[in-house]
Amino acid sequence: TTRQNASRFIKDPQVPVLFFYPADKGGEPFIQAMLDAPTTDKLKRKVIVVVRAQTEAEITLENICMTTVLMELAKGVMDTLNTYCHSVYLSLLMNPAA
Repeated sequence: TTRQNASRFIKDPQVPVLFFYPADKGGEPFIQAMLDAPTTDKLKRKVIVVVRAQTEAEITLENICMTTVLMELAKGVMDTLNTYCHSVYLSLLMNPAA
């Protein structure tokens, strides 16, 4: 369930990622949290990904902002990743001062 998956992500440092996506339950919309990557049909809608910023980092209320990274996967996920890579990572790699 959503609560169990979110709790496992927070409590278990070996769980690296948590996915949130909109779903339907008996005709009522709700947000579902999953530990596994969403299927292709779920990627047709917006998906929010929470990733541990450091491998096996312990997450607490005090450090959640420093230990997690939020990322949005929209319909054009590959375009988004390409933009991130070129605008952020490539500029850092090409910067001789870095």
